[in-house]
Amino acid sequence: MLRQRRRLPMVPLGLRRRIYLALALLALVFLVGAVGYSILESLSLIDALYFTIITITTVGYGDIRPTTPASKLFTIAMIFIGIGAFTILLEAFAEFIAVRSVEEALRGPKADVEKLKDHYIVCGYGDIGRIVVEELLSSGEKFVVVDKNPDRVRELLDRGIPAVVGDATEEEVLKQAGIDRARGVAALFGNDADNVFLAITAKTLRPDIYVVARANREENIDKLYKVGVDRVISPAIEGGRILARALSNPSLLELLDRITVLRGLDVAQILIPSDSEVEGLTLADSKIEERSGAKVLAIYRAGEVRREPPPQAKLEKDSVILALGSPEQIKLLRQIIGERKSEKAEGS
Repeated sequence: MLRQRRRLPMVPLGLRRRIYLALALLALVFLVGAVGYSILESLSLIDALYFTIITITTVGYGDIRPTTPASKLFTIAMIFIGIGAFTILLEAFAEFIAVRSVEEALRGPKADVEKLKDHYIVCGYGDIGRIVVEELLSSGEKFVVVDKNPDRVRELLDRGIPAVVGDATEEEVLKQAGIDRARGVAALFGNDADNVFLAITAKTLRPDIYVVARANREENIDKLYKVGVDRVISPAIEGGRILARALSNPSLLELLDRITVLRGLDVAQILIPSDSEVEGLTLADSKIEERSGAKVLAIYRAGEVRREPPPQAKLEKDSVILALGSPEQIKLLRQIIGERKSEKAEGS
């Protein structure tokens, strides 16, 4: 039953109205025909209904035929109205089948979404969303994209990337994307109001979900934080800061570029979720550097940044680790940090 309810929004409202109208018109034609023929031809209701059906379907008359001028005129009107109603119904059903075929084509790969766990939900596959998707692909992260544009979703599905067609500000669409099993949500719409509504919807469904949002206007950054967004990024502001650093300290950026490009290293920010196996441990006790091979450059929490953290630095919930390593090392570090204490206990 749940799958049927999800299919209905894909059928346009106008199409459903035409189907209902054609069915209602046909029912009215049958009713009027049965009553009319019973009066004009002095037939029983069963014979009158039979007469009406063979008239509308134009299969030809056999044992019963119109005999009076009034019944012949009535039959002519019934034929035109009945054929018209059937034509409307057939056209509506043909369009309905076409819509369902498109829906089935889009729904096929969505079965993979149901298997995703501890994944990210990327909402909006626009200019910023495309970059986010490529970065997540390169780092080997699990994610699903939600976008209202069917063409964009087909593009993603053709590449083997899980995607869902729909409005991410709606609860049902986020449930379809597996928000109950997700690790985080990225609100990347070009409209800040949509990002606000998405954050509210996501936090309503999962108060503990980590939400990152795009701010297109600087004055909306505080508003996004007030509705529960955990991290707000303004592409314009961040881009301006990078440009300023490139202007004032070009050698530093060039050094980072050389390290990351020539040596194949990545710099990653990793959030420590609640119930992580490393939560509450020190950097030394967790042994995340030894186990992953990545180097922890800094730990960020509540506005405080600890650069080159000492071994006794504590890894607390909602802290963000800045780490340097190869793509494989970063991926392993994410797995270690993302593993829950309950899962580790079950495994042991």
